[in-house]
Amino acid sequence: MLTIILILITHFSFANVKIEDIDIGNQNEPVLLFLTNGKVKTIDKSTAFKDKDVIQFFKNGIQKKAFYFKEDHYYKSILENYDQVENLFHSARREYKEESQCYHRAHVWAYEWRKMGVYSTKTWLFFSKKYIREHNFQWWFHVAPSVHVKTQDGLKERILDVKYGKSPQKLKDWTNIFIRDGSDCPIVEKYTDQADFPESNSCYIIKSSMYYFQPYELELHEINNITKTLWVKEEVQISYKDGFDILL
Repeated sequence: MLTIILILITHFSFANVKIEDIDIGNQNEPVLLFLTNGKVKTIDKSTAFKDKDVIQFFKNGIQKKAFYFKEDHYYKSILENYDQVENLFHSARREYKEESQCYHRAHVWAYEWRKMGVYSTKTWLFFSKKYIREHNFQWWFHVAPSVHVKTQDGLKERILDVKYGKSPQKLKDWTNIFIRDGSDCPIVEKYTDQADFPESNSCYIIKSSMYYFQPYELELHEINNITKTLWVKEEVQISYKDGFDILL
């Protein structure tokens, strides 16, 4: 059993990819490994592991780095009109690697828009364990930058997912790309609001500032009540390299 776990650690800990979470499932269901790159790996119990205590030991052994930044309020940019939103969307770097991960693309786009004076936000879409099992879905989260714009009907949000959209999108139009059953995705405030209720909905939405890099930082924000308020050089470098094959 220990040999199998060591194999899994070795296999899934390369190239900055580690195991974020594990779902054992019911007796006849496969084990789901939630990887830090957003993918879901399915492992058959008969060929992997059966001992729940060992699984828990493995889960407890997952290392998550902490960040220590001052607590601060994030003031997102408010764009004046839809033309500005469209211009921002079409200014985005597009030569991303086909196998790139969403959080790398989102980080580079947000980073470059910040250099243009725009403080964007990020919209995180989490797929529930229920949805992943029912649809054999291969991802557990997706993320894209978002911006807010003034309209006659008040402040509106648009998702700027350059890979999956031809133009800025409304939230529901964006989630419909990925949610095959058309379910609404509740917007929640805390990471545990989605992580602790895997059977309640198909999906959940969490909003953050542009600085958040991966989901574990949303979890740390909830635990420590500390807001991430700056770019981390190493994260930006990794995103350029893994997302766009650019060395900074």
